[in-house]
Amino acid sequence: MTDATNLTIIAFQTGKYYAANGQRVAATRLDNGRVLFVDIDRNITGVTDKIPGSGLTTYKVMNCYDSGHYNHATCHALIDSSDGFTSAEWTTLLYRYETLIHALRRAAAAVPAPHGLTHRAIA
Repeated sequence: MTDATNLTIIAFQTGKYYAANGQRVAATRLDNGRVLFVDIDRNITGVTDKIPGSGLTTYKVMNCYDSGHYNHATCHALIDSSDGFTSAEWTTLLYRYETLIHALRRAAAAVPAPHGLTHRAIA
């Protein structure tokens, strides 16, 4: 199961003007091949289907995001099946999910606004 202590996170600025800081996104590939992402400026957390290949790129993330090929992320995104989970295992899973989301939010928040951003945010 994906653990927040050993993550490869990409964080980037899309250059779109959705908010005062543009649009900052962070993403990580989960052990099950899906990609968990956070758009901190639009308050969207999503999970893609499995993305082929081993590399995680801004293009792959934004291709899924912009084309709507993702679902709202829940702790179920971290596993392929919830069959047979005990209450304690669900508690651990939820903790790991929240830790991952927190790590992605921190990474996205550290991305600077586009240079010279003077536009008003898109409503």
